[in-house]
Amino acid sequence: MDNGVCRDAVEKDVGNFNFEDDIFTQHMNDKSHPNYKNIQRFLTHLAVCHTVVADIKEGKVLYNASSPDELALVNAAKYFGYFFKGRDDDNNIEVVVLGKSIKFQLLGVIEFSSDRKRMTVIVRDGEGKIKVMCKGADSIVQARLADTPLNKELETYTIKFLEEYANGGLRTLLLAEKEISEAQYEQFKEEYRIAATAEVDRENKVNAVASELE
Repeated sequence: MDNGVCRDAVEKDVGNFNFEDDIFTQHMNDKSHPNYKNIQRFLTHLAVCHTVVADIKEGKVLYNASSPDELALVNAAKYFGYFFKGRDDDNNIEVVVLGKSIKFQLLGVIEFSSDRKRMTVIVRDGEGKIKVMCKGADSIVQARLADTPLNKELETYTIKFLEEYANGGLRTLLLAEKEISEAQYEQFKEEYRIAATAEVDRENKVNAVASELE
């Protein structure tokens, strides 16, 4: 590509990543396009919703990940200018978005498991809004989408692409997010605490509380 994306990627030392899509690039760089904000949210999600650890060595940020899939997704976000820089001592996630540093307060992580087939983070953004960000298997995330006309329209459109990619032998997953109130978060936190300290059937109780939030 000759629009600067590849040059930026080289400067950011993003390896093992290759992506070319003229339409995506066009929409990403056109602030007037209806998809511009959706792409911003998508790339921010990739840079925030994960358990990758960032280490600084010789002035460079190196990623350590238990999952090669997560590493690929975080590198993808970095490739497009959404650079996960790490977590500070106050549990803030620092992401450099197109050169501007933004912090997300990490309020909770519901980790991926083979049974859940998804992972979720709860963060407070720079505007004080509490976001629940989830990523996982298509069928699992799709079943948890709110039943609204907008979601149905996007779902129909998205499923068409998922089927196309799957038929081509590619692996796919879905990202979803929602905003919750302070009261909803406090209720979840207390219910999760009770479930996590249960002496009987702890795992199922924790999963039930997590699923309710998601």
